[in-house]
Amino acid sequence: MLSRDELQERAEEVRKRMDHQARRPAGRAAATPVPGTSYYTSEFIFGAVWARPGLSLRDRMLGSLALLTALERPSQLRSYAYSALNLDIKPEEIQEVLVQCSPFTGHPAVMNALEVVQEIFRERGVTPADFEVPRVPMEELEARGLALYEKLFGSLDANPRLQVAAKLAPDLRQMLIAYVFGELYHRPVLDIKTRVLCTIAALTAMRLDPPLGLFLGAGLRVGYTRDEVIEVIIQMAPYAGFPAALDALQVAERHLDGAR
Repeated sequence: MLSRDELQERAEEVRKRMDHQARRPAGRAAATPVPGTSYYTSEFIFGAVWARPGLSLRDRMLGSLALLTALERPSQLRSYAYSALNLDIKPEEIQEVLVQCSPFTGHPAVMNALEVVQEIFRERGVTPADFEVPRVPMEELEARGLALYEKLFGSLDANPRLQVAAKLAPDLRQMLIAYVFGELYHRPVLDIKTRVLCTIAALTAMRLDPPLGLFLGAGLRVGYTRDEVIEVIIQMAPYAGFPAALDALQVAERHLDGAR
């Protein structure tokens, strides 16, 4: 690794680009400093992780927003949504990252997160751009959902969970295909590649290994390299914890074996 001074230098460069907490969001008081923690937060989080070359700052930020939504960390979500705007990430993109988490976190967690980021938008005087989401017939929703699922993961029958769902709750499987893969993953604002990245981040945070394995493989199919997928997992370590990241790497070893 680099020296601690070098890591600190890199951390300062990253935080300057993000303008991270330089202007604290209204209503959020600064935590009382605890001796020595600045080394951890600055050198490790921003110098050793955020400054790594394997992903863009934009992708790191979008993945971090997804993780903070999945773990329901409203105070930190406020700070990082603030910094996301400083990186010129559009407010509608920030909102869409949160919406993307809904099938995995549950809708209430997303609604809570939307309240947080929309408060930041009001403080910053920015308004998400309006856009249209066409309401297509159910037959089209199901057809394009099935096509996308097979593109990302292969046959439905290869997934043991969906085989059980087909026997016990076929309507639930139909809802998954129609509304997650037919509706959510076809929304505008974020492309499919970014949506997969955010899903990997959320699943890593929540330690949901079976679906994580599927989406790690999907990451390669939508254009990420093996190293980039692993980099997403590394980005999650400071926020989800090392055990979650190490567990995700074990899943990655099984699903990315031989991939480059």
